[in-house]
Amino acid sequence: MGNFESILSEHRVRIENRITEYATDFELRMRTEYPTNSIEPDRAFIDMLQRGGKRLRGIVAAMSYRHHGGDDESVELDLALTVEMYHAYILMADDIQDRSSKRRGKPTAHELLRTHHEENELLRDSGHYGVSMAIDSFLTASHEASNLIICLMGC
Repeated sequence: MGNFESILSEHRVRIENRITEYATDFELRMRTEYPTNSIEPDRAFIDMLQRGGKRLRGIVAAMSYRHHGGDDESVELDLALTVEMYHAYILMADDIQDRSSKRRGKPTAHELLRTHHEENELLRDSGHYGVSMAIDSFLTASHEASNLIICLMGC
């Protein structure tokens, strides 16, 4: 069993490193393309993506790729990243539906965005803003994951 645990651990570290690399590139892209307040939903997506977890979905995707003859590490890690991005997207939607305020010990995306609204004294209802912007956030996550998977298929 120790060998299996070390394999999972090794995959998890590699996936976490790829997520960190992606997050850095994504945030830079967003900062150069959009005004500051416009990138808050993107930051919420990145926050959710980087919160960790077991990364089992990404690990299974990576191991399946290898098992079926794949031998390109960048493709393997991008496939795992894509699965983890879809998972983050689903968690953000689930948190809104369940009216959850915490995910993995931190505020949910819609709560982060509600707080941003309040701290910056933006107009209108902070709760509605938080939910609306979290929806934008998870749509961004879905869009980013879809673009990555399309590129993996040969864009």
